[in-house]
Amino acid sequence: MNENQLMQLSKWQLLGAKLVGAFIFKWLIYLLAAVITGSFLLIILSMILVTLRVYILFHSLNEIQDSKLDWYVLVAETLYVAGFMLYYFGFMLPA
Repeated sequence: MNENQLMQLSKWQLLGAKLVGAFIFKWLIYLLAAVITGSFLLIILSMILVTLRVYILFHSLNEIQDSKLDWYVLVAETLYVAGFMLYYFGFMLPA
């Protein structure tokens, strides 16, 4: 898609496209982590991160930049994925 086509999308179509992208690139890893580990705490943390990401995707960029919420959620998501990768490749595969 080029920039002109993105500008013609409605807010709901753009939100839908962002949600599909977030599912493919982020939430699928959360789902795998929750299924592989079976940890209730990990499931709760995944739901919190998904909820915060949907909140960020729904609001405008100017509103989110003022609160720095996007940065905090991005750091939390990065730590979540890095922690799961260390757990999986460090403890699950060698065993």
